[in-house]
Amino acid sequence: QPMKPGSVYELEQGYDEYGNVCLEIVKDGNGNRALHPDNWCEHRTVYNEKKQKVSERYTGMDGKPILYKNSFSGIDREFDEAGNVVKETYYDANGKVGANASGVVIIERRYDENKRTTCPWPSSPYTPSSRGTTRTAT
Repeated sequence: QPMKPGSVYELEQGYDEYGNVCLEIVKDGNGNRALHPDNWCEHRTVYNEKKQKVSERYTGMDGKPILYKNSFSGIDREFDEAGNVVKETYYDANGKVGANASGVVIIERRYDENKRTTCPWPSSPYTPSSRGTTRTAT
């Protein structure tokens, strides 16, 4: 069960050789693994040479895939030479390619010369952006 709003938790972080946060593990005030309010315990990220997030996976306290914000357990991204996300593939609760909460499995995008999306899908997924070690659940 995820931590309740207002709970204090720690985020243990691991870094790759380029200084990118590639591992986040949620721990309670006693240093035990815990579920983040967004419903994950461990978050792994793989970056390419341009520091773009190409893969993210979320797991629960048992190490098995778990749905991040009840939507998807993982996402893979492909980029074009300009750095635009041109393809996203989502993973389901079993860690297999499958639909997210919106029913989307794969999103492919095309861009015009002004970097505007020329297809009807959303332009970007939620990407965790906050960093640090101690947080309060909201």
